[in-house]
Amino acid sequence: MRQLRRAAGGHAALLRQHGARVGPGCSFSSPLYITNAAAGFANLSIEQGARFGPAVLFDLSSPVHIGAGVAVSARCTFGGDARAGGGAIDIGARSVFEPAVTVCPGVTIGEAAWIGGHSVIVNDVPAGARVDSPALRDLNARG
Repeated sequence: MRQLRRAAGGHAALLRQHGARVGPGCSFSSPLYITNAAAGFANLSIEQGARFGPAVLFDLSSPVHIGAGVAVSARCTFGGDARAGGGAIDIGARSVFEPAVTVCPGVTIGEAAWIGGHSVIVNDVPAGARVDSPALRDLNARG
């Protein structure tokens, strides 16, 4: 696993240097984790204006695409869960991820979706949907 802490010229420049496609205006907090990238970062594509909190992990064994204006909170993971098999991850524009979300391989999340903290996403999420973690649903059910 590679850990990108402080990079001269910023994380976006370093990601591009290793083969990732990163649009303008993206911001990254340190550290940023990359795993399964032996062949470089070509499986990572991030569109303009996406923002990432600290300790975000990208497993690049399959392609990961992040749409424009996506907001990702701390400790989110994209890929790497063997239970879901393989396949590309595609995140629609303007989606929001609260802390500690895991998105499994092969999942597509539609535009402007809201993913609640500590959720594990194993199935596709439609555009505009809100997904809450199981713990939050349990609390809401109690009234």
